[in-house]
Amino acid sequence: MRLNKNLAIVSALALLISGLAATSASANAMTLSVKVGTAAAGANSTTATAPALVTVPADNAVNDTDTVKLSAVVDTGTVVTFTASDNVKLVTALDNPTGTRVTASSGVSTVQINTGTGNTAEIYAFTTKTAVGTVTVTRGLTVVVVYLGGTSSATNAHTLSLSAPATAALGTNFDAVLTAVDVFGNKLGGVPATVVVANGAIVGQTAASLAVTTDTATATLGTAKVAIAAPASGSTVITAYGSTAAAVAGLPAPVGTAVATVATADLAAQIVTLKAAVAEKDAAIAALNATVKAKDEMIAMLTAAKTASDSATATANSAAAAAAVKAAADLKAAVDKANADAAAKYKKLLAQYNTLAKKFKQPIKKS
Repeated sequence: MRLNKNLAIVSALALLISGLAATSASANAMTLSVKVGTAAAGANSTTATAPALVTVPADNAVNDTDTVKLSAVVDTGTVVTFTASDNVKLVTALDNPTGTRVTASSGVSTVQINTGTGNTAEIYAFTTKTAVGTVTVTRGLTVVVVYLGGTSSATNAHTLSLSAPATAALGTNFDAVLTAVDVFGNKLGGVPATVVVANGAIVGQTAASLAVTTDTATATLGTAKVAIAAPASGSTVITAYGSTAAAVAGLPAPVGTAVATVATADLAAQIVTLKAAVAEKDAAIAALNATVKAKDEMIAMLTAAKTASDSATATANSAAAAAAVKAAADLKAAVDKANADAAAKYKKLLAQYNTLAKKFKQPIKKS
């Protein structure tokens, strides 16, 4: 009887454990399908290096070509959470030109959907950046990460900009760099433009203008570099212009022209000026040193005079001694004032010298 009772208990426990396992599995079960743009939906196969790619909404309307649709099939009455990274946005519907508009500024980073009496939670993810982002789908203990990134082409060219040094030395070359981006700031390769140089020369050619195309290589994506020879004098004005995408309502206006100005610097003349200034300061410091030497000699004379006065005091009457002491004190006061004035003047000249020395990269004098 006892054996049969034990067997019954074991069987009951096995059934309980099996039921709990089934309940746990059911509580975390989720089937996720991923639909990239207009392609057919399928299982999630995205990775950080092979993300789902969709176009950025450069027309300011979030359509199916711009989105990754995520559909999670779960039990009824289940909560599914979708969480996007910084460069990804989530919406629950696509743009409807005659109804609710969904634009590039729409979307949130987190959405929770309770399936209620249904069993499907759906969301659309889009991005305005070409960098890879993520959407994390969570149901209970089940977590799935979907990777996606945006694509943008030269036809989306929105803003041209130029960078160049503020100054260039006579007889040298410098680079001006053109950059092309879309309305969201993504660098674009393959964008044609024209660079025009005034009061300078494009290295390697006689014409004042040059047709360029922005690079497609990762390291230099969206840029075009132009080497320019500095003129004999004056400033070089560089202008770049090219075609951009049409203006879109709700987005910033395109910028198809960029200008940069580079001043010409005569470094040789600056060096001559620096040397003259240094020589002037050296002379001033030499004169100041002579003053200091004279001060030291005066102090020595004063000391000798005071010694003599002290000696005379011992043999002279008190009135004569007092007069000598006062004269010595007056002389010392005059010398101390001269010493202080000379030291202040020396400090001022030394500061002026070191200011010029720093500007023209000459050795600093400490004293």
